[in-house]
Amino acid sequence: MSDIWKGTGPWEGWRLTKGHASSSYGQIVLVSPDGTAYGPDNIISLTDVMSVPEAATKWSNATEPTLKRYLSENRFGSNEARKSKGNWRVTRQGMNRLFGISTQ
Repeated sequence: MSDIWKGTGPWEGWRLTKGHASSSYGQIVLVSPDGTAYGPDNIISLTDVMSVPEAATKWSNATEPTLKRYLSENRFGSNEARKSKGNWRVTRQGMNRLFGISTQ
C-alpha cells in the first residue's frame, strides 16, 4: 500500500495515496471512504466560480439569456455549473470552454 496519509477523527476513511487507479505517473490523489479519487483537476478556487450575471459581464460574447439557454441545454459539463439555492453558478473553466478565454 502506498498511502501517504490516513485520516483520523472526522477524516476517518479518507487517505492520500499514489496507489489508486486514478493516480497516474505517481500523482497523489485524495481518496474518499467510498473510493472516489480527487486529484488536482477536481479542485476549484472560489474565485473561479461566479453567478450568471457576473459571468456575462466578464465575457463580452456571453449574455445572461445565452448563458441560461446553455444551462437549460446542459452545454456546461457536470463540474462546470451547479445550481445553489435556486441560482446558477458557473466555473471559469466552463466559460472558457464555451466562450473562449476571458481577459477579465
